[in-house]
Amino acid sequence: MQQKSALVVFMPFIFVFGLILSLLLAFGSNSAAACMTTGNSGNGSQPAAHAPAAEPVTSIGDRGETIKTYLPELKEASALSGFPVSLIAATIHQESGWDPNAVSGVGAQGLAQFMPGTWPSYGNGGDPFNPRDAIRAMGRYMGDLKRILRNSGVGGDEIDNVLRAYNAGPTAVIRQDGGWNTSENADYAPAIRAHWKQYQTLIKDLGIEDYPTGEQEPSLSNVTAQKATAAATNSAPAEKKNTSSTKRECKKEAAKTDKNNTGGNTGGSVSTDSSGDDYPWAHMAHCSGDYSYCPTTPDPTNALPSECVAFAAWRVTRQTGGDAENITFHSPGNASVWLGHWTGRGWPSGHDPRVGAVVYYGPHVAGMSGYGHVAMVKEVRDDGTFVEEGYNGLGAPNDHIYYTRVVSNGSPSAFLYMPNA
Repeated sequence: MQQKSALVVFMPFIFVFGLILSLLLAFGSNSAAACMTTGNSGNGSQPAAHAPAAEPVTSIGDRGETIKTYLPELKEASALSGFPVSLIAATIHQESGWDPNAVSGVGAQGLAQFMPGTWPSYGNGGDPFNPRDAIRAMGRYMGDLKRILRNSGVGGDEIDNVLRAYNAGPTAVIRQDGGWNTSENADYAPAIRAHWKQYQTLIKDLGIEDYPTGEQEPSLSNVTAQKATAAATNSAPAEKKNTSSTKRECKKEAAKTDKNNTGGNTGGSVSTDSSGDDYPWAHMAHCSGDYSYCPTTPDPTNALPSECVAFAAWRVTRQTGGDAENITFHSPGNASVWLGHWTGRGWPSGHDPRVGAVVYYGPHVAGMSGYGHVAMVKEVRDDGTFVEEGYNGLGAPNDHIYYTRVVSNGSPSAFLYMPNA
């Protein structure tokens, strides 16, 4: 009786205890499912609603410490390019896998995989194998690519276009309206976008602001960009990995057959006396006078041989401490882009001729073609004129040779002064 009475007495308590235990077990089971990183409890349930759409961060490796180590440079690259830190990081991941000593099969170097011919224009005197220098240079280069592609009006997604241009050069993207020029390049932007999602997650987890420049979007659409600013520069970086050379012509709209033609309405006497010519690569094959043929091999300044930009880049190299074995300045492209590139580097320009300055003619200025023209100031005179020297400033058959001519001070668009002047 006592046992039965005790059981009867304690039955409600046993029931209540069992109910509480069941509730605790149920609650614990749901909590465990909510903490699963895969978002799947293993019993056929759907992924948790808060599971990120991006791939797991682990697929890009443990890059948290890497991001923190190079965060100052990544933020600087973001500010220089206008793209988020996560996209810069994803591009580095695709380029080198964060290996500062990487060298590709075509000679691209370092963390950001710059070609030796392009590095001097963006490295600011640094070392492509120094990861901090390389990250900053990547920011400068991506910013230049964005500006030149906006100016060109190329269609398609701007971010994809910049990424493809980083891999194959802007000319490939502009000419092929999006740059799907090779199967390798077609896969390049999608691969970076896949990494980008993961780096976005990682950077958010690290508590890092992904847009340190304050931009709300990584870039403008091309339609918006065309309306946004007339201040977009004409800077056109040298191609990075595409080994095919573009026509960096300095040809003139004027007659191509008159040997006395000056190639522009600059006035003054003209001479083809080569006594002042020190261009080292005049022996290399150059474009024909009508540009129906151009060689595929550039000279060491990254210009097609005997073009106006080749001679000018050589003279700038000489004045910045370089020589034929140590090129310190590479041509950024057609003559028309030199002013934007020059001022983009913070180098001075003005409207007064100085001996040793680059003479810059914008497109269609003083009778020049849409490619513009660059030369050098050889002598400044007291009568409001100067002596210009250069290459490919005359019509055929005197194209692609050294020349001098007397020019009015007001004829060029600008003079580009040496950074150490």
